[in-house]
Amino acid sequence: FHSISERIGKLTQKEIADFLVTFGQECRNNVEYSEWSNELLFKILDKQTDLTVKTIEKEEKRLEMEAILEDLSSPLLDPNIKDIISRVEKIKIKKELKDKIIERLKTADGITN
Repeated sequence: FHSISERIGKLTQKEIADFLVTFGQECRNNVEYSEWSNELLFKILDKQTDLTVKTIEKEEKRLEMEAILEDLSSPLLDPNIKDIISRVEKIKIKKELKDKIIERLKTADGITN
């Protein structure tokens, strides 16, 4: 996974999907991993918003969506959430999924401000 953090901005859809699949209960029990994956999720979302959101939509059935959404609502760093939200709003994906993602990011924005 360290190769992922070194390649942010140039990740493929498969690499993003492989990372997103790691969200879930097993990984939650490892505090260091949870913190690292939360930071990485926001970095990837910030640098590759379009591809990340479309990957979430494409892989939705395979992903633990609740775990991802939970992380989106509680960033450990201080990402520029307003920028991320405005980019997510422009992406063409299912309205229901987009609304969930934006709602969680707005929660995060409330926490960080």
